[in-house]
Parts: sequence; structure tokens; C-alpha cells
Amino acid sequence: MMKSGTTFSATGGNIRLVDYLIHRDRIPIKETTQFSEKAGATYVYLRQPALYGPSGEVFQQSLWKEQAKISPPGVSAGDNFGFSVALDGTVAVIGAVGHDKYSPNGGAAFVYDMEWTSVKFSEVEFVAIEGADRSVKIYVERDLTLSTSHLILGYSTSDLSAIGVDSAKFDYCMSLHASERDGCGDYEQASGKVNFGPGQERAYFTIRVMDDLCTERYMEYVQLNLHQIGGSLLQGEGFRAQLRIDDDDFQTKDLSTSCKGEIS
Repeated sequence: MMKSGTTFSATGGNIRLVDYLIHRDRIPIKETTQFSEKAGATYVYLRQPALYGPSGEVFQQSLWKEQAKISPPGVSAGDNFGFSVALDGTVAVIGAVGHDKYSPNGGAAFVYDMEWTSVKFSEVEFVAIEGADRSVKIYVERDLTLSTSHLILGYSTSDLSAIGVDSAKFDYCMSLHASERDGCGDYEQASGKVNFGPGQERAYFTIRVMDDLCTERYMEYVQLNLHQIGGSLLQGEGFRAQLRIDDDDFQTKDLSTSCKGEIS
């Protein structure tokens, strides 16, 4: 968790760098507005239909519910992303009149396939028990009334209180005896693609969990994220979840050890 209240992966690339600098006390929080002022964002709403009683009376009026916030990966101050929006079916074109990629304030248009609005994590919190679960499946589901075609989304993990390690480190640690895994982290960092075939309602990705003999008093958490391929993270309650890792070493106190915990 960053000092600004977000995570490394919660924002576009430039703002994420600012997050890191705040966290390392390189710049004060009060001076950061200059990096995000008028950067822009687009908010996505879904219409929930009215509910009717048995006699046709309106039981609940239709309403619009905020579903997500999107912004491009390299959003910068003054981009004004979302200045204009055009929607045709499931395709949205979003203008950023101040974008500077090709010339100062030259502007840019970003094209989004909005079928991702049909997708969400199946749970707010997934649970893995160290030792019992060498890996855990993270399920993502979609509403087939909104989308039935072939659909691919990206996923990623980021540390909250749990510590992730890369695949090479994870594999090396798993080749050691459990008593030698101090400094091996809590889980394998993961990123990749979730692939929905035509008409497929559920898909999943897998996260591997480190098994060691280190006694840990508190539950540890991993942030789970979804994003469009080539885009930044989808920010909304259905597109972010957590993996909770529960320690099992209190059950074998004669074998458990007090570990440093940091990556070695």
C-alpha cells in the first residue's frame, strides 16, 4: 500500500511513478497535484432495469450504477482524457485533447472494446492455506447477457501485506527444504491473460503459494487486478479482489521457526 493510499498498479504509468516517489519520501504529497492535474479519466455506468410487481406496477425505478474508471497507461497532467466520448455498440472512442505523444497538445484518441464490462471476479476475497494449497485458482466470470464472444483480459498481482517473488526465485525456493525457505516471500508474482471462449461463462488463472516453516501471526494479502490488453488497470469493485494467505505453521510449533521475512 502506498502512502498516497493507492497501490503500485492502481494507476497509469506516470502517476504510478509519482506514487512510488511519495512512498520513498522523495517528494511530499502536497506537491503531487501538478503531475495529475487535468489528466482526465472516463467513468463507466451500467443501467439497471426497473423491477415490476405482479400487476405491472414499478417496484423499483431503473437506475444507473457506476461500474468502473478507466484511463490510459501513460496518462499525464493536461491530457484531458475523456474530453470527448463516442460509443457504437461495444466500441468506445475516447479523446484526450492535450495528449503530447506526437506533438505538444496534439491530442489522441483511444479505442476500447467495452465487452470487459461483462466481466468481474467471482469473489471479493479468495483464500489459500499455506501448506495445504500449493496453488489457488482465481475465478473470473462474465454476464452472458452482455457478452458471449471470444474475450481476453489481462490480470496481474501486486503486494499488499504479502511479499511476491518472481518465478525463478519461487522455483529455486521450492527446490529447497521447507526449513530453508526463509526470505522466499509468500507467493509467486503473476501476470498474464484470462481467455474466455465463445459462450464461456467462467475462466481462471493460478497463483502459486510459498510453503515454509515460518510462523506468521497475521493473515497476508495480495491485490488481484484485471486490465484490458495493452491498457491500464480497470478500477472498480468488480475488477479488483484480494487473495488472503493463511499461515499453517502454528499447528507444528515444534518445527516452526521465527523468520526474518524479507526477500533474501
